[in-house]
Amino acid sequence: MADPNCNNINHLGNIRNRANLVGTGTTQQTCATNGYPRASTAKFAWYDTSGLLYQKVVKNAQTAKNGGRLLYDACDKGSLQQVKNLLDLGVNINFQVSDKSTPLHAACLHGDLNITKVLIETGAALEIKNNHGSTPFMEACQFGHVAVAELLLSKGAVLESKDIYGSTPLHWACKGGKLDIIKLLLDKGAVLESKNNTGLTPLHVSCLNGHLNVVQFLLEKGAALESKDKYGSTPLQSACQNGHLNVVQMLLEKGAALESKDIYGSTPLHWACQNGHVNVVQFLLSKGAALESKDTNGRTPLYTAFEKSKVGVAELLLKSGADINSKNKFGMTIIDISKGNKDLENIIKAQPVAAPTTTAQSVAPTTAQQKTGLLGGLWGGKTNKKRCKKGSRRNKQTNRCKRTNKKTLRR
Repeated sequence: MADPNCNNINHLGNIRNRANLVGTGTTQQTCATNGYPRASTAKFAWYDTSGLLYQKVVKNAQTAKNGGRLLYDACDKGSLQQVKNLLDLGVNINFQVSDKSTPLHAACLHGDLNITKVLIETGAALEIKNNHGSTPFMEACQFGHVAVAELLLSKGAVLESKDIYGSTPLHWACKGGKLDIIKLLLDKGAVLESKNNTGLTPLHVSCLNGHLNVVQFLLEKGAALESKDKYGSTPLQSACQNGHLNVVQMLLEKGAALESKDIYGSTPLHWACQNGHVNVVQFLLSKGAALESKDTNGRTPLYTAFEKSKVGVAELLLKSGADINSKNKFGMTIIDISKGNKDLENIIKAQPVAAPTTTAQSVAPTTAQQKTGLLGGLWGGKTNKKRCKKGSRRNKQTNRCKRTNKKTLRR
């Protein structure tokens, strides 16, 4: 009989360490957790009675499934004696949970050297991959467990194994900023310039995650400063993208190209502006970054800042002299894309009136222009924009008139 919490007498006997209760109750299956009955046993560290319960468990038809899950849970909780008990009962050592991880994955993830040794000595497979393509060795590297990683390598773990993203153990160690693991991997011959599916090198990954000490070490080892990923981004662009100022400073000190462009024509300044990293933008400008550089769509860093509603960056760029009248390749201005955004509208209203220019010389603004300022007719002032002809309307994206192609039906 099960209690309200789905425990039968065997559960309760084991949990309360009462050997006289274990094995004397029902053999009926009770409430399961995710399809794996009696998982609560592995969560407690009283082993003198649990062995009796496991001997009862192994006799039923679901022994392999139940025992394997219990083994995984024991490894996940770091219960060495529990692991030994289950292995003595012959449970499936390579049992895989829902994400295809094995007990060895769990032990390596937590850096449990003793359990890892026991599993390997008992015959656990080293190269089984979970749903993400990660091996136990990758788990150890990602979380910086040097002793476990060394053990796995000594037992034949693959140094350059790749997950479904094309990332190697070195990529994962760089993502986590695990310098000791990185040193171990490179000493063992890991490929410094290995690229994942998107073309990211370990240096890219370190820059994206802002691990300054790792970036410095990789550069000392000869990592390519101007390596480009699948989209043409350099490590400097990666650091600017995520706003890691200290990494940006180091890369520029090492000679990184300030005006490098990716396949979309974006510079490091574009990336910093797009994501609103004011401190990085300020530093790049102090180093001479081009204010009016345009990407493949004709957008300047200022245009990008307005497009992404990065108010702080926009104000900084305008104070630095950025051209508020710049247009993208479709003829859209910053004023056009700011309509409806009060914060951006206020920035524009605060700007001094720009004098219209001709090919010969500048002409003083008219009274109407002085009244309307930069915003023109968008906020009620007069405008010289011509109306579209009948049967046409203005496209908001291109700012051009286009026929509607609507036909009048006669009855």
